[in-house]
Amino acid sequence: MSDEFASSHWNDAAAMPPQKFLELHTRRAAPREGIDAMPQPDEQMMLSLLFTAIYDTIKDWDVNVPQYYTGYMHATGSHAALIYNAVVRALDVEIP
Repeated sequence: MSDEFASSHWNDAAAMPPQKFLELHTRRAAPREGIDAMPQPDEQMMLSLLFTAIYDTIKDWDVNVPQYYTGYMHATGSHAALIYNAVVRALDVEIP
């Protein structure tokens, strides 16, 4: 883990340019064999109030997504993207 990543504050996401946030706070968990990698948040997601609310809620959680990897890890933008995508699909709407 880089010093920049370790010393950054998750609460600074709103003040940080989306691309910089993606570079610092998105980790790619090693996918399980035959499984796609976890989704990565894009800039449109990063600007969404829904994504921000989801991320702010889960940012301190340790999570396990056995469909993608084994074990627990700190919640990342990829986890927020999974939830965001599920909510958008369930509501069948575009979220600004």
